[in-house]
Amino acid sequence: ARRQRQMCIRDSKKALKTSIIARVDVGFGNQLYIRGAGADLSWEKGLQLENVSAYEWAFATTKAKSDVTFKFLINDELWAEGDNVTVAKGATSISSPVFAW
Repeated sequence: ARRQRQMCIRDSKKALKTSIIARVDVGFGNQLYIRGAGADLSWEKGLQLENVSAYEWAFATTKAKSDVTFKFLINDELWAEGDNVTVAKGATSISSPVFAW
C-alpha cells in the first residue's frame, strides 16, 4: 500500500499541458506569434508558434500555474482582432483569429 501511495503522489505532481491552437492562413512567408500573461508569456515580446500544417499553428506548455490569457500576432507585429483569449491551465484552446490586413 505504501508504494501505491507514493506513485499517486508522484502522478498528482505531473505538470499539466496547456495547448493553444490557431487555425488561420497568415500568408506565405509569415509567422504566427503569441503574447500574453501566464506560462512565461509576455505582452511585450511574442513567442513564435509551431506551424503544424498549412493552416494550423500550435503552442504547448507545462509552465502554466493558472489561466493563460493571450492574443495572436502576425510576425509579432499585427495584432489579431477582438478580445484577448483565456485558456485554463491544462486545457486546450482552439480558435480562428481574424486579422485586418
